[in-house]
Amino acid sequence: MDIDTATRVFLRVAETESFSATAKQMGLGQPAVSKMISSLEDHLGSRLLQRTTRSLTLTEEGRTFAENARHAVEMMDHALDSVRETRGRITGTLRLATVPAFARLHMIPKTAEFLQVHPELKVELVLSDGIPNLVEEGIDLHIHFGPITEKGLIARRIGDAPFLLFGVKSYLDRRGRPQTPEDLAAHDFIGFTGRGNDRNWQLTHQGKEHTVAIHSRVKINNSDAIREAVIAGLGLAFAPAWLFADYRTGGDIEMLMSAYKSKSLDMYAVYPARRYVPPKVRAAIDFLEQSYKSHSMFTANETGLLC
Repeated sequence: MDIDTATRVFLRVAETESFSATAKQMGLGQPAVSKMISSLEDHLGSRLLQRTTRSLTLTEEGRTFAENARHAVEMMDHALDSVRETRGRITGTLRLATVPAFARLHMIPKTAEFLQVHPELKVELVLSDGIPNLVEEGIDLHIHFGPITEKGLIARRIGDAPFLLFGVKSYLDRRGRPQTPEDLAAHDFIGFTGRGNDRNWQLTHQGKEHTVAIHSRVKINNSDAIREAVIAGLGLAFAPAWLFADYRTGGDIEMLMSAYKSKSLDMYAVYPARRYVPPKVRAAIDFLEQSYKSHSMFTANETGLLC
């Protein structure tokens, strides 16, 4: 039995509490995972996991072994990676999660540049408009917009996501271009179902706050689809500036009421809290921060206009 591999499999099972999730993350068959755990238990002469038809839990011996083994594995990885780093090598596969629209518009174009810098590294993008479970899904890094509420995570702020008002020329020619918060009452909006209560929107202009009641005639749970709905003329949308990054290039999308400041979400690089952060994660965070933190599309000045 390969003790190192079996131990790593056990640690992943301890984190995910699932043989099937571990098998999927590590590219193994579920029977192989079960067999390795059983062999490891036989080798140690102790039961590490308590198995039922519905759950897996660590025994007292399993918790002790997991704590010590995790530290040992991290130290071994650190030793191996330190040698690779001295030779300018960052290897492995980086599982990177974010929302599909952000990946399509901003992440994928940057990925090619990132991989040129690190030719031995591979990237696997995990795309969802929901919030992933980083441990259960084996995700190394998540680009997240908004507050971090989950425990056991470390978040590094790498930029802003200012929200602005967008519409398509055909809709605006037909319904008019709003100039003040009061004008918005006459317009249809595209809402995001994952944002909670978006019936009231806060705007600030010259130090004065305006609460705007908006009517979301269409609600969608996907950022890419919101963009397409705006382009199709279904209504206006308060959306992060990066979603309509091409509005300045002379297309049909227009930014509206730019003197009014709306909300802005912090943009974070989020990863599981561990003693040792792999070089591939550190390299990705540094690259993304350099790429986005000072970029005009991810910065809002005090008037709400993009810098």
